Amino acid sequence: LPYYGQEGYRDIPYELWLGMGSSDTKGFYFRSTALMRQTPSLWVGGLLDYYGKSGLLIGPAVRYDNRKTPGSGTIWQARLQGAAIHDGGDLLVDSFGRVPDRQRSFAHGELIGRTPEGMEIAGRLFAESDPDFIRDFRPNLLSSLTTPEANLEVVVPAAGAFLSASLTAKADNYQDTVQRLPELRLDLPSAELGGSGFRQRSFVSLAYLSERPSATLNGAAYLTATGTASDWSTGRLDTYYGITYPWAFGDWLTFTPVAGVRATGWSSALDGSTATKVIGQAGFDLEGLATGSWNLVANKWSIDGMRHSFRPILQFRAMPGADQGLGALPMSDRTGLRSVLEELDLADRPDAAGTTATESWRFGLRNTLATRDTRNGTRDLLRADFFTDWRRGSPDGSVNGRSDFIAHVCLTPAPWVTLDSFVILPNGGGAPTESIQSIAFNSGDFWNAAVSWAELDQGTPTRQLGLHGEVMLNSIYTGYGSVNYDALNGQTNLLAVGLIQKVGKSWELEYSIQKRVSDRGDGSLGFHLRARLFKF
Repeated sequence: LPYYGQEGYRDIPYELWLGMGSSDTKGFYFRSTALMRQTPSLWVGGLLDYYGKSGLLIGPAVRYDNRKTPGSGTIWQARLQGAAIHDGGDLLVDSFGRVPDRQRSFAHGELIGRTPEGMEIAGRLFAESDPDFIRDFRPNLLSSLTTPEANLEVVVPAAGAFLSASLTAKADNYQDTVQRLPELRLDLPSAELGGSGFRQRSFVSLAYLSERPSATLNGAAYLTATGTASDWSTGRLDTYYGITYPWAFGDWLTFTPVAGVRATGWSSALDGSTATKVIGQAGFDLEGLATGSWNLVANKWSIDGMRHSFRPILQFRAMPGADQGLGALPMSDRTGLRSVLEELDLADRPDAAGTTATESWRFGLRNTLATRDTRNGTRDLLRADFFTDWRRGSPDGSVNGRSDFIAHVCLTPAPWVTLDSFVILPNGGGAPTESIQSIAFNSGDFWNAAVSWAELDQGTPTRQLGLHGEVMLNSIYTGYGSVNYDALNGQTNLLAVGLIQKVGKSWELEYSIQKRVSDRGDGSLGFHLRARLFKF
């Protein structure tokens, strides 16, 4: 179904995005976003959508960008858009089992600023009346949005240090957010201590933290995560000071002893009393390097010489006092589901309350096998990285203290093919909690193709097969296709076939047919026409 998109240039006084289609729950719809340039930096407009079953969606849109305006002092980039609708159509049950109100709305904005003196300002706002507003009315925004919240941070450089002030607030009643109202922090990055060879690092932070049960986290899950069944709030003073002394033994070994202390105080623990936690840190970082080179030539595989580098990594931290206050302190930064290991150094831990391991070891191996050729330059034939941790007093409650085992292997035997494998094996054995396998073929500017398989068992299981290919038919036309298959549901949730046409030296037209199926039972079949103007 018809679609048009445009991003304005200096000599085009407007931006326009139009789309139309039909869905089972919304009926025939027409979507539009328009911005008119008021000054060289300011654009003002709005959103206006019509849905046959739901009604009119109306809201403002503003954009400001003075990066290209001569004489600008502080550089600003900002945008804000929002809209509201009285939804008269079919209301589907959301992911929390609730039926949304008829009055639905959203707001989304971003702010970035930098002064000539080096002050940086960054902010973000995302709010929606219910979890499915964006999916129902503005699905093109899905990929750029995260957890609904409002945050703002200002950072000022000061005599080799950084002074920051940040604010994080809830923007809805269903997502879990630990609010910072606000947090002030002074960071002294790693710097040499006189001419002694020692390096120091420190920070001090003062924050007011607050959290309450939400639709995402409530009941027994909220009690397990926070240690309390009700709202909590506290003032927190958090400080750290540490020193290191790097030693380099030639090019083959680096040894860095580490020592430090972190002191944290809370105005109100979970039982209502004041609390203090002091954690010491002592340990080291050890990294080796072994290399080998060979004059191996294989023109068929574009290999001209070969070099292997092997980097074993061993890190150790002893943290007396880390097990203090377990279960009695409010945890403001809890470990979520993620594809990385926890921070090892005490100074990098986001929350002293959640730091419980009194001993931590990290074992890692980094392998790189590289070559070169006159056409493609340096190329990694093989990257193989392996990491795991062992912790005494591990916060995951495991008996042996081992973390997940993370392995990432990437193989590029020829410039036109890349095989990539990433797996996370759980502590105690069993199937991977995350596995992403892919193979990609690329002949430069003429064609490319990729196949990927992703399996996730972190909370909600996922099994996805993806295929994408693109081929240049001639100097004017390029064809492409994409397929995404959901193995759990046994259905293809995305199928797209398209053709890109070059018109003259500045225009590009794209025609495509797309079929989408969502997990909510609604889907779409549409034809897209896109025109792009390239101006240099």
